[in-house]
Amino acid sequence: MTAQRTIRPLLSPKSKCRIGTWNVRTMFQTGKTAQVEREMLLYRIDILGISECRWIGNGSVTTSLGNTIIYSGRKDNDHRQGVAIMMSKAAKKSMIEWTPINERLMVARFKSRYTKLSVIQCYAPTNDAEEEIKDTFYQQLQKAIDNVPSHDVLLVIGDLNAK
Repeated sequence: MTAQRTIRPLLSPKSKCRIGTWNVRTMFQTGKTAQVEREMLLYRIDILGISECRWIGNGSVTTSLGNTIIYSGRKDNDHRQGVAIMMSKAAKKSMIEWTPINERLMVARFKSRYTKLSVIQCYAPTNDAEEEIKDTFYQQLQKAIDNVPSHDVLLVIGDLNAK
């Protein structure tokens, strides 16, 4: 007989799930990831959306404390922009899937007791950017929103650079 472990759902009426977002300016410096992780633990955040992480490519990293970072960055080895989601061990266990879109958008989907949670992490271009870049970003954001199942709880978080 094997013992079954029950995993607490990420969202339920009797549990708290703290979600935050932070433009960290860069995580491409030594020690910056550990600093962000310490702040996440200090505030007991389960899902932390990170803007401007400046990592290239996309992938998943597990930190020394067991938290997980999924990220989506540029493909041209230019350390600019980039988005990421740092999540606790419990949130990682609840994650169903994630999709890197580009250096400004990514989507993660989590299971819970009664519904699913979709999180879109954004890093929008500033108002000073060219109109074409801004239009492309908002078209991609709308497409990501349209691809989220209609019964999911949807959170659009990140740095939307409003002025």
